[in-house]
Amino acid sequence: MNVDADGPDRLQAICAELVERHDPERWTPLLYSLIERLDDADMGSPGPIVHSLETWSGYRPLLAESLRRKPTPLTLWMANRLLNTGPSDAPVA
Repeated sequence: MNVDADGPDRLQAICAELVERHDPERWTPLLYSLIERLDDADMGSPGPIVHSLETWSGYRPLLAESLRRKPTPLTLWMANRLLNTGPSDAPVA
């Protein structure tokens, strides 16, 4: 699945608004759900969704839950990124 020409810009704008105006405890699960449903979509590398998730310190346990439900290339990439930063930043299992 490819994003149309406006897709990356729209996705960036939506994610920026979520981060600026809304509670991360509400939108973080929705973004993980989106990643799980569109697991083969090219949403950037890593893209605005990952950057948005990483703005909230509470995203790690939800990442672990998402990986248990349905690992995707993007969530596996996120977990690998955490593992490379050291044990203190690893997701909660």
